[in-house]
Amino acid sequence: MRSTFLRLGAIALGSQIAGAIKAVKYLDNFDHPPSGSILPLANAVDGTAGGALYYNAFGYANLGTLENSTLVTASPPYNIGSGVTAQAKEGAPGWRTMNSSVLYFDETSIYYACQAYDATGDPAVGIPCTIQATGYKYGGGKPVTQKFVFTPSLNLPNKFAFGTFSSDFKGLVNVTLSIVPKLQQALTVIDHDSHSYTAYLKK
Repeated sequence: MRSTFLRLGAIALGSQIAGAIKAVKYLDNFDHPPSGSILPLANAVDGTAGGALYYNAFGYANLGTLENSTLVTASPPYNIGSGVTAQAKEGAPGWRTMNSSVLYFDETSIYYACQAYDATGDPAVGIPCTIQATGYKYGGGKPVTQKFVFTPSLNLPNKFAFGTFSSDFKGLVNVTLSIVPKLQQALTVIDHDSHSYTAYLKK
């Protein structure tokens, strides 16, 4: 089953058929970027994570190549990170259904962290932050929100934090992210890795 659903950096862990919809569990680990896109935050992730989601305003990051980085990604060698340039081009960071064949998705868990920029403009030291995720439902309805708090440890390098989504984050078509308070957002890189979710696909 694993070989059937292995696609780039996304691992589909299983499937279940219900009527005209197929549920597939994914783990987007972002560890197989396309050639030429491994410079920190240089290229948009787009659909190249290989799963069922499109990642907006994120780029690939290899924290091991950054001289001043104090973070270690959850699944080496790569993760994704938001950046000022990417957000200026694409808007708020987040993810959405890849295309019309993906109806909606249920969130499970994700690794996350925040970084400040160093003097050269690279993501560097891990900093405390609160990331607010806002989920938008298939068919409309009131958006749902959840906050994830990142607190770097006193021991370097810092590890990504692990977060589990609440049961409200089901039946979604889009998730956007923001830093609370918003004033801090322009100075903060939001990092993510190993994103686990279930997508519901048209058969």
